[in-house]
Amino acid sequence: MRMFGLIIDFTQTRVGKTLNNGEHPLGNARRRSKTLKLVLALIVAVVTIAALGTAKFLDVTGRHALEQFSSRQMLLVEQTADIISVHAELRSAAGKGVDPSFISEKILKKLADNTGSEVLLLDENGIVVAEQSSPDLVGRHYGEYFSEEEAPGLRPVVERMISGAKGWDTYEKAVEKDGKAVREKMLIAYAPVNVSGSRWSLGLIAPRSAGSGYFVRNPFLIIALASSRVLALLITIGVFIMLNTRRIAAKREAERLRQEQMLMAQLEESEERYKTLVDNLLSSVLIFQDSRIRFANRRFYEVSGYTQEDILGEDFNVFSLIHEEDRAVSLDKVAGLMQGRPIEEPREIRFIKKSGEIMVGLTLSSLVHFEGRPAVETVVVDITHMKKMEQELSSTRKRLEYLLDNAPVMIFSLDDMGRFSYANQETLRATGYRYDDWIGKSFAPIVHPDDLAIAVAKFEEGRRGLSRRDYKVRIRNADGEARVLHILAGTIWNDEQFAGSLIIARDITEQQRLEQAVKEARDRLANIIENAGDAIITLDSKGCIVSWNKSAELMFGFAEPDTFRMPLQSTLASDASRLAELLDRVAKGETIRNVEFECKRREGTRFDALFTCSPIRDITGNVVGISCFAKDITERRRLEGRLQADKQFIDQLIENANALIGAANERGKTVIFNRRFEELTGFRKEELFGKDPLLLVPEESREIVRKQIGELRADRPLLNIEIPIVTKGGRVLTVMWNAASVNLPSGNAAVVVVGQDVTEQKRMQEELVQSKKLASIGELVSGVAHELNNPLTVVMGYSQLLTTEQKLSEKHHEMARKILDAAARSKRIVENLLAFARKKKLEKRETNINEILENTLSLREHTFTVNNIKVVRNYDEKLPPIYADGGQLQQVFLNLINNAFDAMHDSHQGGALEVRTCLLGRELMVEIIDDGPGVPEAIQEKIFDPFFTTKEVGKGTGLGMSLSYGIVKEHGGRIYLDKTHTDGAKFVVALPLTSAPSPAVVVRP
Repeated sequence: MRMFGLIIDFTQTRVGKTLNNGEHPLGNARRRSKTLKLVLALIVAVVTIAALGTAKFLDVTGRHALEQFSSRQMLLVEQTADIISVHAELRSAAGKGVDPSFISEKILKKLADNTGSEVLLLDENGIVVAEQSSPDLVGRHYGEYFSEEEAPGLRPVVERMISGAKGWDTYEKAVEKDGKAVREKMLIAYAPVNVSGSRWSLGLIAPRSAGSGYFVRNPFLIIALASSRVLALLITIGVFIMLNTRRIAAKREAERLRQEQMLMAQLEESEERYKTLVDNLLSSVLIFQDSRIRFANRRFYEVSGYTQEDILGEDFNVFSLIHEEDRAVSLDKVAGLMQGRPIEEPREIRFIKKSGEIMVGLTLSSLVHFEGRPAVETVVVDITHMKKMEQELSSTRKRLEYLLDNAPVMIFSLDDMGRFSYANQETLRATGYRYDDWIGKSFAPIVHPDDLAIAVAKFEEGRRGLSRRDYKVRIRNADGEARVLHILAGTIWNDEQFAGSLIIARDITEQQRLEQAVKEARDRLANIIENAGDAIITLDSKGCIVSWNKSAELMFGFAEPDTFRMPLQSTLASDASRLAELLDRVAKGETIRNVEFECKRREGTRFDALFTCSPIRDITGNVVGISCFAKDITERRRLEGRLQADKQFIDQLIENANALIGAANERGKTVIFNRRFEELTGFRKEELFGKDPLLLVPEESREIVRKQIGELRADRPLLNIEIPIVTKGGRVLTVMWNAASVNLPSGNAAVVVVGQDVTEQKRMQEELVQSKKLASIGELVSGVAHELNNPLTVVMGYSQLLTTEQKLSEKHHEMARKILDAAARSKRIVENLLAFARKKKLEKRETNINEILENTLSLREHTFTVNNIKVVRNYDEKLPPIYADGGQLQQVFLNLINNAFDAMHDSHQGGALEVRTCLLGRELMVEIIDDGPGVPEAIQEKIFDPFFTTKEVGKGTGLGMSLSYGIVKEHGGRIYLDKTHTDGAKFVVALPLTSAPSPAVVVRP
């Protein structure tokens, strides 16, 4: 950008140079005065020569005058072009465009008025920007500026002018003088004008005759114009001219000097005006040379905080004003500018104020001449605030984009042709389309065909000026599914032209489905209320009836219209005040459930009703009414009485039944436990209620029973299954059960059991079977024993004689002894058989079981020690004596101990034998436990059968366990194998606690 000082300085330099070179008109006058004196002396001699060279002399002298005139015109054109460029750049720095009227009125008009020339200003396209002689040509093409006769000569000149060339040309123009059309030669000087980056062209047009003063200043013109016929006249005129040359030349040159002084004054006036303009600019202006600031306007000092003393010196480097990160680039740009590379685009540079604050400036630099040397002129527009605004705008835009993309509604826009131009993320998510599938496409294919006419009509309403449209339309999403949109559309205008629509839409498909579902539910609810079996009554907050259903009409006898605003208390037979109190509590937010009132029908009959009342709240939670349900419980009362009687009957039946009756609820807890259960088990109801009934089952049987109960079904009961139970005293009873699953109203299942104690029956059956078995065997054994006894006696007698016979050898004696031993063993077997068959009568007396066991063990003590068998005694020393046959019991215990010894010795050549006694209820328990291999399950049921043995042939008769079984039964006890014991074998002998019978009382007469 050019500065006002440069304009004046440049003008003064150009004008001064002209004066110093002797080209000033006043200097020319002095030279011509000397020449005229010489001409007077030589006039006669050169007349002939002048006549002969007139044509050539005229041509040379004319060219000299034309050059002088064109130089003056070019100077004015260049200076004016600089002034226009400065104006344009100042206006641009102030954020304003070029003012053609200012250029035309303030600059070009003065130029035209002071020079008498036409001024033509064209833009880069050849359009007339300003023209002083014909203002109506402004805005039109330059081709309309000249006539057809001028076109051949002027058109090439103007085209060179538009191309950016600088120079001058001549052409001929048809003019009218003294009523005649003549052709006059014109001179046009032109130069380019830089206007805010655009290249305009300025032309100054004047007749060549305007420079004719240069002809008359040369005395040789008199001679050049002379001829033979007018020689005398010319000489006379020449003498006159010679005498008046000094006066005429001085006058003419004085006039020209006055014009130039006037031009200088105008330029100085322009300088002052532009100086004021520059100082009042909102932009900072700097001129610097060699990194030193030469000029800064007032705005720069205000913005930067510096003073003239701070920066206008040789020690201040202009680049220290630039932020270090921008400094290198700025140095490079300035260096390029000095080398002829212009900076065409404004640049953003960060500057450092005197306070250290960072200022962002938009700068444009250009190369100028300052004091005869190249300098850089920089205009800085402070855009710090604008940058902050841009950042805020960017932040606002990002927030807006974020809000749009994260808005819970669909937001999209259509252009004026109905094509999508924007869509937020919710739109893409809701429709399933990709952004590229959406943008630039018409809305028509997306709209449901049945609703397309509605969508088009609403879009056209926007085109006709309706700014807001609210409507519903169906679209098809990417999957082809129809969705219903509620659309609020607004119109977009651009310079009062329809530019499209901005649409906010909500997918209300689910909402419509929900509304339809709510409507259907409301209809169903209304139908349910209307046809409900109970009376449903709606009251206002004061307890007055607003509505009631058909059941209420039937219950109370009043039609609904007759009850409107009637107090609910009027339907009661009594307790109206209590109902009023309850309704008041409900109106305060409380719910009242199942409250009985005696009501009356319209005809006067009374009935009992159960009321449940709750508050009705509005959306804010305030109570606005009361809802009441009333149920006629007259029939229920009757049924409850009957049910209660039936329950009492059943309870008595269960309680007095001669069977065990119990039940467990769905949680497996005892809820029924009748009196027979109490009598048989010894437990009271309170001890078992709420507990697991399987606690009555022996531990070894619980899992089996639990599994059986788990398989119960209502249609598949368990019948006649034996499950033992344990009494409170520890006695195990055998019970025959029937069990069934009963479905409760809650949907869960309960278990009901009925049992009969078959312990005694079972025992008697077993004893009967065993007795029959033993009786049969006894009869057989008795006969066999008698038949064998006699032969055995003979064998034993003769074998004994043979052992004493002297004639026999020792070998035969040994053989006789073996026969005797075998016969003796057979004799003992026969005696055992006879004993088994005879059922020897017991000889009972008070007996200490511990002593009998100890005596029995002592018989085998040595054998145990030798065979590495350890005996463990666990006796209950507090055992009471029992009434029993000690010898017979010793035989039982010895048989069990011998069997244990054989099992341990045969399996692992040693072991441990435990003998334990204790009192369990009314039974004395004897347990004999070994750690042998145990009794295989396959033979457990046979161990008490006669002649059953697991021993080798010759070691046992198979009668020991059967004899023991018989002896224990004779004592009223039990002998059994504990099947739950897994480490070896455990035999248990349970003997009842009995005492000696009282002696008979002899009643003497």
